[in-house]
Amino acid sequence: MNKISGADLIEKTYQLYLAEKFQEGFDFLVAKLEDLDEINATIYNLHSSLAFRLGNHELGYNLLKEAVLEKEYWYPTAYMKQNEDYLRYQGDPTFQEILLLCQKREELHRYSGRPQLIINEPANFDHPQLVLALHGNNQPLSGVQQHWNHETCPNVVIAIPISSEISFANGHVWNDIPHGIAEVQTHYEMLVSKYNLQPKDITLAGFSAGASIILQGLIEGKLLADRIILVAPWLPNFLELQVKLEILKTKKTKIYIVCGSQDQPCLPWANQLTAELKMNHIPFHYKLIEGLTHRYPDNFGTILADIKGFFER
Repeated sequence: MNKISGADLIEKTYQLYLAEKFQEGFDFLVAKLEDLDEINATIYNLHSSLAFRLGNHELGYNLLKEAVLEKEYWYPTAYMKQNEDYLRYQGDPTFQEILLLCQKREELHRYSGRPQLIINEPANFDHPQLVLALHGNNQPLSGVQQHWNHETCPNVVIAIPISSEISFANGHVWNDIPHGIAEVQTHYEMLVSKYNLQPKDITLAGFSAGASIILQGLIEGKLLADRIILVAPWLPNFLELQVKLEILKTKKTKIYIVCGSQDQPCLPWANQLTAELKMNHIPFHYKLIEGLTHRYPDNFGTILADIKGFFER
């Protein structure tokens, strides 16, 4: 039997978690742990969260203690303070020790990563088209590549930036939006120069927190493209964006938004964004997928064909 990778284990378990199949996700995760050479911070967090969902608070808390006190992992301080699973432990001296360690490690390591760019060129191309696709917070690279590849996007250059901002000890995130825009802008300018691109040649895409980088970077004029695709857009900066959306009229950028009807964190933002775009007479298409939680739809390759048709109108 082939062993599963840590990234695939996280991806599959997280999908079960989002679908609220907590027992199935817990059993799947536990069964696959022995396949791993290392249990990273994200897997510890998933294991702990699933234990809490199943009412096993002792196991959930013990996994947190093992991750932070023994493995020396860390989690964002804001996440630790706001997580409902940990509210019952706020008065526990051990939890306060964990919180302090996480704060110190976050301050030390948050920007310790290096920005990276994965480029996948087609076998043959004359004048290339570019898709610049951003991951979501803590999303494994494999979770991006399975949706943005030369089967779903033939004959284009696919570029996937990886944020230098670190969270969950080993996950890459876009929480610092100005910092993320600056990194993506550097990649963007290099790609434009390397392939001699014009905005008409470029599609910008972002999943979850990656969407906030794409949209704000476009509004600020630091990224240029004729087309953007926002999948399950996580927009904590929405109030800031809302007052500036009208500028997209002059850019004439076509916008395609995909979100699930069960995407509890992001559906309200997707709905507010589309309402504002409509009010400002900015071209867009909104594909709401029934039953989908916070993830890419399974048939995203098919949806890309619909997206291409929208962009070609």
